[in-house]
Amino acid sequence: MLLVQAALADVRDFRFQRITGEHGLAQNTVSALLQDRDGYIWVATQGGLHRYDGQSYRLFAQASDDPASLPDNFVTALAEGEPGTLWVGTNSAYVAELNLASGRFRRLLLADLNHPGEPGKHVLALYYQPGHGLWVATEGGIDLLDPATGKRSSVLRQPTPASTHNSFGFASDPAGTLWATLPSGLYRIDPVTLATKRMSVLPGIADILRDHRGRMWVSADGLYRLDPASGQMQRSGPPARTGSDADWPQRLAEDDHGRLWMATSRSGLLRYDPDTGATVNVHANSAQVDTLPEDEVSVLLVDRSGLLWVGTWTAGVVVTDPHGARFTFISDPDAAHVQRYTNSVRSLYQSAD
Repeated sequence: MLLVQAALADVRDFRFQRITGEHGLAQNTVSALLQDRDGYIWVATQGGLHRYDGQSYRLFAQASDDPASLPDNFVTALAEGEPGTLWVGTNSAYVAELNLASGRFRRLLLADLNHPGEPGKHVLALYYQPGHGLWVATEGGIDLLDPATGKRSSVLRQPTPASTHNSFGFASDPAGTLWATLPSGLYRIDPVTLATKRMSVLPGIADILRDHRGRMWVSADGLYRLDPASGQMQRSGPPARTGSDADWPQRLAEDDHGRLWMATSRSGLLRYDPDTGATVNVHANSAQVDTLPEDEVSVLLVDRSGLLWVGTWTAGVVVTDPHGARFTFISDPDAAHVQRYTNSVRSLYQSAD
């Protein structure tokens, strides 16, 4: 009987600390996360850009009477540039450069983008590549922006349906070649000649990551290992889910043990260890406190201390130790039971095995 009860218990292996509007976020839909050289955590939401110093948030927001303020409160992407600068992508005003010392923005919405219905001013991903410039993925394709002059080079034109906002990512391989994920596939881009070549048309392609060993990973209808030299991809990671309930991995991050974390839109988090093949699925659980607040995860970040930051669609930001909670928490989730009795532990016993 005790074994049956234990099997029906809720087990919490990860403890998530919630950092929501009560602690300074202006809005709880998180679209991008970044840690800068000084250690500050930047959180992009639909209500502005936030800088977290470990205790509180500073909000950067649009001011209609200040041309040096954030041009659009709906922030969609972030990238750190040269020391002292942060690049900010927006929903309707293209890109702005934030001077970290002054807190002032330089707006770079070019004249050819500044008209209604132009998909090229809706930014979905940013990537700064020293020596080449700022790569900008928009609903209209891919641009390369010269940070000094603001000159925009159109690299790839490909209007994208609005329903595929999460299918954009950049990473450079060990040789310096740029790789980009778009809803239409995986692209290889020469950062010097700007020549592009589509290398794959995997369904559900979403993100690309270069890990600390230099290996390239792509999320699509599963997790794939990319060989940059040949462009070939090999399926790896957890088995792909198929059918009407398929919920494929989207955003990717690597923790300090080399394990890959994958965000999904309905199934919470996946953790995959490439060395052992071990997979862990982390779900929201309303019956317990300090769990993942919802299964709709939008973006991930592992900071330099090793903590995993998780941005969600409606519940703000949560932070956890990617190795798991120091103490596993076990409880009786049945609301029909008298909780003061079923979760009141009076003794412990270790069996022979």
